[in-house]
Formats: sequence, structure tokens, C-alpha cells
Amino acid sequence: DESFETVNYTFTLQNNNIKAQRANGEYTLYKMYEDPNIYCLPQEHEICQQFDWGVNRTLCENAINGAWSNKGKCYNTPQERCAASETGATWQTTGDGGYCGYYNTNEVNAGEFEKCSPHYNNACHKSTFTGEGSQCIGAAGWLYKSCQYSQFNQGAECKNTAGGEGSCSYNIFTTNSTCYSARNESCSYSTFTSGSKCIAGETGWTCKTVTLSDGGVCISSEQYGGCRKPTVKAGGKCIANHVDSCISEQGTGGGSAATYEPGSYCVGNAENSCKGFKNFKATCVANAEGACAGNTYTGAGCCSGQYCPEGAPKCNS
Repeated sequence: DESFETVNYTFTLQNNNIKAQRANGEYTLYKMYEDPNIYCLPQEHEICQQFDWGVNRTLCENAINGAWSNKGKCYNTPQERCAASETGATWQTTGDGGYCGYYNTNEVNAGEFEKCSPHYNNACHKSTFTGEGSQCIGAAGWLYKSCQYSQFNQGAECKNTAGGEGSCSYNIFTTNSTCYSARNESCSYSTFTSGSKCIAGETGWTCKTVTLSDGGVCISSEQYGGCRKPTVKAGGKCIANHVDSCISEQGTGGGSAATYEPGSYCVGNAENSCKGFKNFKATCVANAEGACAGNTYTGAGCCSGQYCPEGAPKCNS
């Protein structure tokens, strides 16, 4: 863009318009190349009231390079959009401090180092996050049910670290992506595959009712458990770092809510974990005393690790 200054204005020749910004910053005029009208921001300024407003989305995108609040106004800078935001929803893009003012942050498509940081409930749904540094962060205040019904690929992250009960749930995680869970029901009812992980957090009800397959892993907290009621398919792994993790909702391994299919793993890293399963068809890994105790096995089900109870069928034996 080419710019030049006068006593009262700075003129800039942009792709679709001539921009004239008042030296004191009070207002900005726009003259579209193929439009006889002059447009003015902010709309409520007394000078701007002399000009034809005629606001529409195309005008906003052309006149100020896509700065659009979705509320019938245009803003010159990301900072103005933040100040004018009626919802508080934040859409952060690469190399920018934050693009605010979007009424609806759902159905976004975030690439590497792009973030969706919702500041209201039910935001950042039905979105796609792909690449390292791509994040959906349901952590500002108590953001119930944000960052849901989305897909995370190639190292992307869904982070529920401070609040947001139910956030980061009902998602699909692939290719080394991660869900970090802190509150009840967060990261739950999601599917993990291809090296993706669900990392349970501060309560026993995080990463609950997940489906793990083909390299998907659920890692429980050492203090609070989590990863309850999993469905673990071939190649999936539930890692029990707490006695109440990787089991059914009732707190025993034999409950029908915890499902381990042939080719899957329950890894008992905590004392007395991964125990009490009936007709276990998968691999139980006994890495702690009492792990895999009381299980009965069927089909290809077997026990591995140094703490396998006496009489349990050993894997690869």
C-alpha cells in the first residue's frame, strides 16, 4: 500500500479503496474505487453522519481488509474490535494479539499456532484444528461446553486447564493431537486414534467414556483417576495411574461400562488397578502390586508385567 500525509489526514491507496485517516484519530473515511459514495467510521461520529453509511459485509471486508464484527459495524484494527466486542469471544490468529468482536466463533478452521479462545459458553463448536500450536482453549472462567464437536489433527490441542465443565468433549482426535482435561466431563465422549492422547486431570470424571483405537491413549491422573468407562479397541491403551481409572463408573473393572476388545491394553501403573474384569479379552499389564488381580480371561486375553497374579495366562507364553 502507498501512503502520503497532509496536515489533517493520512491517505493510503489500498487494493479496493482510498483510506483517509484523520490525524487526530477521531474518524476514518473510505472511498471505494468503483463506488461514488464515501464511507466513514466510526458510524456514530458527527462527521461520519454526513456520509452515506450503507454498511454491508462486502463493504467491511473490502474497506478495512476483513475487519468485521458481525454486528453491523466495521472496525479499523483488531484492538477496536476487541473494545467493541459484545460477546467477548476471542479469535486469535498467527502473529496477532487477538482478533475479537466475532459474534460466533463456531465452525472455525485453525492452522498452526492459531487459537480459538472462547469467552462464552458453547463457543468454538464444529471446528477443525490442524498442526502444532493449533489450540482450542476452554479455560477462561467457567466456560461450560465450549470447544466441542470438533476435530484435532497433527499435533493440535484442546486445553481445559482452569474451568469449563464439559468443554473439549464430543471431539475427534487424530495424529498426535492431545486433549488436556481439568474439570468434570471435559475431554469426555471423544474418540482418540493414531497417537492422540486424553490426559485426565483434577477429578475422577475427566476423559470419561472415551473411545480409544489404533494408537489412541487415555492417561489417568495419579491423584484423581479419570478415564472411566472407556471403550478400548484394538491398538488402544488405557493407562491407569490411579486405582479408580480405566474402569467402569461403579469403580470395578468388571462393569459392562468398561469395554476392552481384543488387541487393546489396560496398563496398571497404580496399585490394585486394572483388576476385577470378567472374561477379559485384551492384555492386562501389571506394573504395580495388585494390578490385574482377580481378572478372568477369555479368547486372546492375557496378563503381562512383573506383577501378574499367579495362575493368570501370560502373554506370549
